[in-house]
Amino acid sequence: MDFKDDSNIDDEFLQDFIIETREHLETIEMKVLGLETEAGDDQIIHSLFRAFHTIKGLAGFVDQGLIEEISHKTETILDLCRKGSLEINKDISNLILNSSDLIGEICNDINLVTNKGFRQRVSEFMKNLEFVEIYEQRVEKTNNNNSLTSNLKNEELKGIKVEDEDVVSSIHKKNDSKAPDINGGIIRIPTKKVDNLVDMMGELIITQSQIEQEAEKKYDSNDSFLTKLLNMSRIMKEMQSLSMSLRMVALKSTFQKLARIARDTIDELGKDVNFEFEGEETEIDRNIAEKILEPLVHLVKNSLSHGIETPELRRKRGKSPGGKVIVSAYSNKGSVYIEISDDGNGIDLDKVYNKALEKGLIRDSKKYSEKEIQEFIFLPGFSTQKDADTISGRGVGMDVVKTEVAKIGGKIEIINTPEEGCKFILKIPINLAVMNGTIISIMDNKYIIPTLNIKQIIQVKDDSWVEVKGKKSMIRLRDSVIPIIRVAKILNKKAENKAKLVIVLEMDQQFKAILVDDIIGRREIVVKPINEEFSNLDYISGASILGDGTVSLILDIEYLFRLKGA
Repeated sequence: MDFKDDSNIDDEFLQDFIIETREHLETIEMKVLGLETEAGDDQIIHSLFRAFHTIKGLAGFVDQGLIEEISHKTETILDLCRKGSLEINKDISNLILNSSDLIGEICNDINLVTNKGFRQRVSEFMKNLEFVEIYEQRVEKTNNNNSLTSNLKNEELKGIKVEDEDVVSSIHKKNDSKAPDINGGIIRIPTKKVDNLVDMMGELIITQSQIEQEAEKKYDSNDSFLTKLLNMSRIMKEMQSLSMSLRMVALKSTFQKLARIARDTIDELGKDVNFEFEGEETEIDRNIAEKILEPLVHLVKNSLSHGIETPELRRKRGKSPGGKVIVSAYSNKGSVYIEISDDGNGIDLDKVYNKALEKGLIRDSKKYSEKEIQEFIFLPGFSTQKDADTISGRGVGMDVVKTEVAKIGGKIEIINTPEEGCKFILKIPINLAVMNGTIISIMDNKYIIPTLNIKQIIQVKDDSWVEVKGKKSMIRLRDSVIPIIRVAKILNKKAENKAKLVIVLEMDQQFKAILVDDIIGRREIVVKPINEEFSNLDYISGASILGDGTVSLILDIEYLFRLKGA
């Protein structure tokens, strides 16, 4: 098949075309997945037809002949569907999705239109679309406008697939895993400009903090200059908050990609699995949304392939033959939590332990807790998979999941119930740029803790201590006894004999306390990622530059709460 030659077009028009086409492709994918659960919904079919018709028109305007031809052929198939002469089933849905994938590939790399191999793939795919048209016409003449579905043999429809596996799996490619650019409905702003704005606002806040700190030393608190400076600081913080909001996107797009990947994986595995997601309106920084997709894809595939059992085994265990995988998201105190849970096998701790021992990843002389054994799946090189497959690759990758989550300042936790199911909980920051922090002093060093986690600050009194085995391990606060976390010990400092204050921390309705020498102040701080050489320090979640130019480490409250009081 010959296609129109794609001529040069103004770059600005082309970029606008790519952005708008991606938005339509996102809608198409969502509608097709919805159509499979709401078969016979004419409105969805009409919506799909309009989306491809619009893409065809836009492609013609910017001389993208290849996209125009793909859209036209797919539009023709959808026209047959909306007229009732062709009934949409799983195979027709695959054709529509594959058309969307091909167009998406071109949007990701416009140079593909000149690639001979790619154009050949498109040509082979177009023959499949034409086959459906020709067959429908033949059936229509023979059966007097009866539905094609009852006449078109399954073995013939099964042949309607893209020959190159890369097209089917194109949604899995890293280049295609990025969240689409966001159009606010009024103007389109290149994401690079927004990123630069956020970065510059961060640097401005640091400089403002430094000026403010110097001014407080030289001017009285009632001085008009200092008053105006503080007012300017308030305005700048509001500007920073506004600039950050420009990068916030809902997780809906990310979850939609997961739904597509889950659909394809379930088909390939031949399993009966109900895949659901909740909290797709939860917002997160666009940069984080892009980086979190790959770990989520691996976790979802892991739940589908390793988690959900066969129908026979599920029946033996008293479960329904069909499994369930749920991806849910919610925000809480400056973090977004994403949970991937299934009602399948759970993690076989004995199998994990033996495999880790066999691979030489652990010592047989050491005793490990159940929680520690669960964490073995994140060890580099760990795998219980004997053979490579298209779902789990070579079975290696959970260490990559943990590494990628850690790169964006996140953490991953496992809640496991053998033979009943498993849940992976990802805790990731809403954004990577700013947080409200309280600067504290411990043994002459400055640290930062998130202000959201501070419940109360009290002075140390002798009669407030509660001793356990001769050690002051808890502190009495009204009618409660709160355990003390010895932060100095974690930081390899001497005993906190100079500590004057107790900070009561709260997380998930639990309370613990830390001893500090002084409270320096509260500020909006610009969070900087820690270098790779410090990534093994579990008690650190990031760093920031203070007003005096010094670097201060941010303490990880979640890690502190997991520690036992000393």
